[in-house]
Amino acid sequence: MTPIKVRSAVVPINDLKPYPLNPRRGNVRAIQESLKFNGQYRPIVVQADTNLILAGNHTWLAAKNLGWSEIAVSFVDCDEKSAKKIVLADNRTTDLGSFDDTALRELLDELESWEGTGYSKNEFDEIDGLYKEPLPTAKPIEDEEKPQVVPPQENNENLVRIGIYVFDAEEDELNALSLYLKNLSKAKKEQVEMLKELLEFEVAKGNQMEPATPHPVVISGTEVVPINRVMPHERNPREGDVGAISESLKVLGQYRPIVADINTKKILVGNHTWQAAVALGWTEIAVTWVEVDVEQAVRILLADNKTADLATYEEQDLQVLLSSLNEFSGTGFDADDVDSILRGGEATPLPKKLKCVVGPYSFRVARTDYQAWQNGLPLAYEDACSLIAERLRLTNWTIRKAEE
Repeated sequence: MTPIKVRSAVVPINDLKPYPLNPRRGNVRAIQESLKFNGQYRPIVVQADTNLILAGNHTWLAAKNLGWSEIAVSFVDCDEKSAKKIVLADNRTTDLGSFDDTALRELLDELESWEGTGYSKNEFDEIDGLYKEPLPTAKPIEDEEKPQVVPPQENNENLVRIGIYVFDAEEDELNALSLYLKNLSKAKKEQVEMLKELLEFEVAKGNQMEPATPHPVVISGTEVVPINRVMPHERNPREGDVGAISESLKVLGQYRPIVADINTKKILVGNHTWQAAVALGWTEIAVTWVEVDVEQAVRILLADNKTADLATYEEQDLQVLLSSLNEFSGTGFDADDVDSILRGGEATPLPKKLKCVVGPYSFRVARTDYQAWQNGLPLAYEDACSLIAERLRLTNWTIRKAEE
């Protein structure tokens, strides 16, 4: 039996049904923005005999929210067990990927607007390592839901850390700042709120880049082609887990076409699926062709993985789905993953708040608020630190670098 299980069509959107046990919780707003600006460049995956959506549930929901009446699908003939594995594998193989930060930054820099990519200007925090390991002097935070940032310590009273921006200030200047706040209010809570005002968290704004003009791509059809007819995109910023994808292809076959530029034959979505297929000795692969310009190609390279990265799991639904299977080959989950999840561990933990430190003061900022605030800072790291110090009325400070 051929490992390629792709049969594409455009169908009425109301003919389809979301998968009832889908554990994924996608960022529908980000997907709607992508559909609005990019159009649908990749079919969703639907079980042929049930019309249940196995991959792309949130794409379907986003399209409905936009008022679409039709949607492109790839039908797959599979039994219930394989359907469950596809639901798990499609998201898990994405979870196991990462980004080449240099390539990612270069692609983002080329765009006049990031609408439709899933990124906003303030998300340079992730590229620059906001959620990397803390400084060597940091102690681990017991609450696993909190991001690993440096807590205030007795020997770190001169520390200023606001997300990725970390520097040491003079003790006298920090004492003067503290005295200034205490003269305004005796209540510690009010002092912290005034400190946040000095940092200008209260005036944070969203993405200030010029809005893009919607320019949807054009799908030119899906077909099975010789595998050497397409080639990996040399600027793909994604670093995928080819081993996990190879296992998925061996067990489940190709249920979703890769996406390639019909003019250049370069792969925009599915570069690592192509690599895995080559490693398995495949001679053919299913491709959805799109007609795109250079700008659209860059947006697709960014958007497909970013919108997936913004998703999380509903832990209870994930536990139910995993516990219904006797083995997990092809899903991207290994025995340790499953054991941890069934015991209540998180599949994709996402920090909710950042702990900020200014000398003797510490406070927490919602991740979204921090990202919006960061949008008002200079992109250059030292310039951003300088502006933060200026807002805090600090003149003598030294950048503290995290461990590489």
